Amino acid sequence: MKLPPAPDSRPAAADTAASAAYYDSQYNNRLRVPHAPELLASWTTQSTQVRAASPRLREFGYGAPASERLDFFPASSRGRPLVMFIHGGYWRSLDKDDFSFIAPAFAQADLNLAVVNYSLAPEVSVRHIVQQMIAALVWLYRNAKALGADPRNIHVVGHSAGGHLSAMMLAVLWKQVAQDLPRQLVKSAVAMSGLFDMRPIASCPYLNVDLKLSQPEAVALSPALMPPASRSPLLLAVGSEESPEFHWQTSAIETAWSGHTAVSRVAQPGHNHFTICEALAEPTSPLFAAVLAQINAKD
Repeated sequence: MKLPPAPDSRPAAADTAASAAYYDSQYNNRLRVPHAPELLASWTTQSTQVRAASPRLREFGYGAPASERLDFFPASSRGRPLVMFIHGGYWRSLDKDDFSFIAPAFAQADLNLAVVNYSLAPEVSVRHIVQQMIAALVWLYRNAKALGADPRNIHVVGHSAGGHLSAMMLAVLWKQVAQDLPRQLVKSAVAMSGLFDMRPIASCPYLNVDLKLSQPEAVALSPALMPPASRSPLLLAVGSEESPEFHWQTSAIETAWSGHTAVSRVAQPGHNHFTICEALAEPTSPLFAAVLAQINAKD
């Protein structure tokens, strides 16, 4: 797949010491955003309040392990679209309970929302987490009618590592997963501050100490290096205050996939890697408006 030129600041791959320092500085968002701990704490507080105020909220297991759980916030009307949200945390941290704060925006739009959990590295591999997200979508598709949702209208939204996982769901050959699944199980995807070429992540000691990605495994898990499996559209967003590498990651999949499906981007001026999630939770934001427009678009 064709990719854009690497950022000018990226060191030569042969200089492993310089590369390690560079990638750590580019991808360590908690250092890049000094008030990140306060933001994360506020998400947890808001999310606790949202769950307490959501009497119709239900928790389900989409698999046997304790980590394979999802929170389902139902729409007010039956037969409405279903959105699966995948949280970030670099495949190694955070929890679905930290992201309930996004639910009111989706409720206001009368959308079903499933906020999913997954196992975390280093206990499991990134490949295993991809398989868990496939399992979650299969469960949601097969149970959508019982939940009051439209199984023909399932969408995925993800942030950071969740953005990577959302894009990966557009590359799944669903008929090879199970014959009862439609080829276009996912109608659209949104990737916020996503990671689409995993090779830099495999060269980032800050992350790879837990992820343990080899370069061949990084290639195999890079959605920017594989074609999408259908014409389902992909919406991209990255904060203007994020690192050059995050902007390159978004450009990478935009360049790679634009000839295969509809890829669009919504600008996020003034946002960093964390506040972009707060934009998703705001019904009047350009980001949420773009997400809603993509969900409501006709084939």
